[in-house]
Amino acid sequence: MFDLLKKRGKEGLFHKKFAKYNVFSNIGLFVATISGSVLYEKIGADETVWLCFMCSFIAFVLMLFMPEISEAQRVVSKDKSKIKDIIDIFIKTLKNKSVRDLMLFSGIYGVMTLVLMWGLQAVMIERDVPVMLFGVILGINSLGRIIWSSISGKLYDKLRIIKIFRLMLIILFIAYLGAIFSLKVEYVFVYVCLALMIIGCGSVILSRISISTQINHITKSDERATVLSVESMADTMCTSFGMMALKPLFDTIGIGNTFVVTFVLIVPLFVLFYRFRKNDL
Repeated sequence: MFDLLKKRGKEGLFHKKFAKYNVFSNIGLFVATISGSVLYEKIGADETVWLCFMCSFIAFVLMLFMPEISEAQRVVSKDKSKIKDIIDIFIKTLKNKSVRDLMLFSGIYGVMTLVLMWGLQAVMIERDVPVMLFGVILGINSLGRIIWSSISGKLYDKLRIIKIFRLMLIILFIAYLGAIFSLKVEYVFVYVCLALMIIGCGSVILSRISISTQINHITKSDERATVLSVESMADTMCTSFGMMALKPLFDTIGIGNTFVVTFVLIVPLFVLFYRFRKNDL
């Protein structure tokens, strides 16, 4: 997407296009979430699978019409292995302080929002929120991500990256206060805390769009695919670790203490934010 825009001299619009991409992705996820169980019940499992196959086939056909971008293709000399070239870019990416800090910020932020997302259901169970509201609250969570996707491009235009990071830290700080106090406040205020948690976990979209935009702008076209793969790998490793640690933490130290322990991760985020400001990212 970035290289297509760059070829047309419109790479400055990437954050807006990427935000729109996230809007459609999250709408698709929202529709699939609310329709999946209904489809299985009304038309049956086999028919649902065939419907999914048709959607995948349409996506495959659309892929055939995507243009090749010769400028983005990596040319490797004959005396050098392609695997060795990828490893060299991988090492170069990790040595690049700006890219490394952006990936680290993205990974930690992703873990913290993941804990908020999974913590929603734990808080609802702990505070005896009616079962009928579970789907409503989770649906609002999905809608929140769509809203974040739709406004992220505009926020990036108005605030730029440093102010975006500041906003993200403020949102995360308030969301975790809501999560920590959700188990202690009067029942009527539980829904306020859940709303703060929903806003916090949805802000991962703002993080993803802003950080991906920065990495795309500071990466060479013929290295971009590998660099973005490294970023994706780092994000996946962080979120995988978070998911594996979440259940044992909930079971051993409790929901509230898990929020407190995870909240400590905001300290390295502030350190990285200070570096971004110092280096005038």
